Amino acid sequence: MKERETWKYPNGAALKDLQKEAAIFARLNYNNISTISDLDKFLDTKKNDLNELRNQKKSISRQISKIEGIISHAERKKELDEVYKKAHTPGFGKKKYIAEHASELSEWETCNKYLRINLHDEDYNPKALKSERERLQCKLTDIVNKTNSLKEELDLMSYTRYIIKDYIPELVSDNKTITESQRTEKKESLREKLREKQDNVMHRSSGNSINRNKKEHDLQ
Repeated sequence: MKERETWKYPNGAALKDLQKEAAIFARLNYNNISTISDLDKFLDTKKNDLNELRNQKKSISRQISKIEGIISHAERKKELDEVYKKAHTPGFGKKKYIAEHASELSEWETCNKYLRINLHDEDYNPKALKSERERLQCKLTDIVNKTNSLKEELDLMSYTRYIIKDYIPELVSDNKTITESQRTEKKESLREKLREKQDNVMHRSSGNSINRNKKEHDLQ
């Protein structure tokens, strides 16, 4: 494989190139990927996993929104209960009171209808609802973290698939079924490159550290 020109220069960008190479080979080795077919199957599986996580995220987000809607409508209804009670209590000036508080009474009706639809005749239990919301929020955070991690992995492996002919020629398919010995040979080649890249990263990191220390010493 031809070395990139930028790898000749001892700078941060070159070190990142080496680190990315090592990460790619490590990921191929970890997932037992030794052919184009292996990589494509891996990408398909991970894309399906990502879609499933996104669907779970949408579902949980809807559940949290529903709970928050119930809580906000219930609290607002409670604030308006006294207005509704007075409007339906017989007495002098009732019509005038209803006219003066028409918007509040309309809001009370909206809240009441919302709660009937979403509570399904169950009693309003704010403590239980808030506890369930907290549980769902923790679950959502976990799913978001898993999604971000999976996206990073997919980005790395999709990039590998994009530049595979020049970057990792061992994986290029010759449209023939490979034997077990050939598969083993491919894996060993990839493992060897992984060791090489890891050694290069350590060497380059050590070299950069020495250069920084020398510069700091020269400045003193």
